[in-house]
Amino acid sequence: MKPLSPTAAARLALATLIPVDRAHGDVDDDSSPDIVRSQLGDQYLIRQGLAPLWSAIPCGTDVRRAVVGESPARNDPLAAVRTAAVAKYLLHCAALSELDHAFQVAGIRYAVFKGAHIREWIYRDPTLRDPADVDVLIAAEDNDSAISALMDAGFEPQPDSATVSHELIMLRRGIEIDLHWHIVRPGRLRTDITADLLSRRQRMANIWTLAPSDAALIMLLHPAFTKYVSSPSMRLVRVHDFLLVVRDQPIDWNAVATQLERCGTRGAGWAVLKWFQLLHPLAHEVPGEFEQRLRPGVLRRAYIHWWLERDLPTRLHAWPLIVQFGFTLALHDTPQDAVRALVGIFKARRSGRNHRFMAVANTDG
Repeated sequence: MKPLSPTAAARLALATLIPVDRAHGDVDDDSSPDIVRSQLGDQYLIRQGLAPLWSAIPCGTDVRRAVVGESPARNDPLAAVRTAAVAKYLLHCAALSELDHAFQVAGIRYAVFKGAHIREWIYRDPTLRDPADVDVLIAAEDNDSAISALMDAGFEPQPDSATVSHELIMLRRGIEIDLHWHIVRPGRLRTDITADLLSRRQRMANIWTLAPSDAALIMLLHPAFTKYVSSPSMRLVRVHDFLLVVRDQPIDWNAVATQLERCGTRGAGWAVLKWFQLLHPLAHEVPGEFEQRLRPGVLRRAYIHWWLERDLPTRLHAWPLIVQFGFTLALHDTPQDAVRALVGIFKARRSGRNHRFMAVANTDG
């Protein structure tokens, strides 16, 4: 059997989890989930974050409505991943309960976002969505207080010079809390929206999370620059998240477009949306006027589409600088935005090497 291309494999996996209406004509494969699994391989599904979802398919063809608590088959690698996801979910919940109390005592506003929020928001069984870590947004002025509060709880900083300008991983016995005081590296956005996001946060599952429309914004904005839209680090479970949001959630898409415009990243949102649409027709069901507001000019649109159709962020993954400068700079809305982002990249790399946590890490090493 001829190996599937990365794009074809992604389409097949997503169409199995969220069956495609034949009227769309994009995927006409009638294979059962077991046949698709044999084609893709267990390791592929595990790498893409789809293993817990796949293990739930026998409980119902629609994982959004899968029966909670069904016992997966024994000696099944995907079922083993799901069991581990359940255990990690419980540990995450305990850690978030500690964080919520510690930050409340310290007067720190925060919002959980990305996977740890998504699972509580759109999945009936949150253990089906297994994030690698817990992402927490805080204000930049609360940076030191938040780090100190987590260190008092036994978490240790794990600085990375490439990202310490805007985030810091805090680790305790295998549980990672990724503190963000900027959504992406400083300079990438025309306007820092952290304060706005925190002002609209909502209480859910005993933690503070982003508002729904802000969560949809992050789905389109964050992976454009951190995952290069379609690189191997852009796991398919993120696409699955977005498809469920489009299908099931009432989103203020005008508000999302307005925020992307303020940030100078309409092109970034459009690129991520186009990638989702290349993988599953359900992504086309966003309002037409929303997509039109994000649409770049003719030349930039053609250039971005050329990268995505050939999946160059994946094919050039071994040369990240080519992708970063040749592709992600084009996701900014004006040349001034791109220049600002470029300056921000160099500043962050220079300052990251001299950050106080890097100094501690180098001393410990």
